[in-house]
Order: sequence, then C-alpha cells, then structure tokens
Amino acid sequence: MFAEENMETLTPPKAVRIYLRIRPSQISWLKFIVEAYDGLALLSTVSVSEGLVTLWTLEHSIRELFALLGELAGNLTPYSTGALQTSCLE
Repeated sequence: MFAEENMETLTPPKAVRIYLRIRPSQISWLKFIVEAYDGLALLSTVSVSEGLVTLWTLEHSIRELFALLGELAGNLTPYSTGALQTSCLE
C-alpha cells in the first residue's frame, strides 16, 4: 500500500525532442559522441542528404546536452562560419 501511494505522487520525466541541421558527413560521428554519454540523448536521422537529425533527451539533461553541442558546434555546422563573420562586418 505504501508503494502504491508513492507511485501516484511521482511524475515521469518529460522527454524533449530537438531538431538539428548538421553536416551530413558528421551524423555518425555525432551519434557516436552522444552515445558515449550514457543516457544523455538518443539521436535519430531524419534526412541524411539534408543533415537533419533529432535528439531525444529528458528535460533534466537539456543543459548538459546543449553544453556538449556548444563544444561540438564548430565540427557540426553545415554553414560557412567565415561567410557569416564577413557578412556581419558589412
């Protein structure tokens, strides 16, 4: 009876889906990195040709996931960072 009462008050963690567009050549590399962080996120490919992937994570892991993605962003971005920097200077 005690266990049943506690089960009613527990709320399951919320899952969050994040869409990313990355370099298509980096999809398997990102999957390898994300899977190395046990339980951090699950990566699924939406479109290889477009480099579109989804990451599923739990709400309480979002900060850690975004910190990791921030560190990896330079290797993942499909956009030319040089072009973005020069266009900002105009």
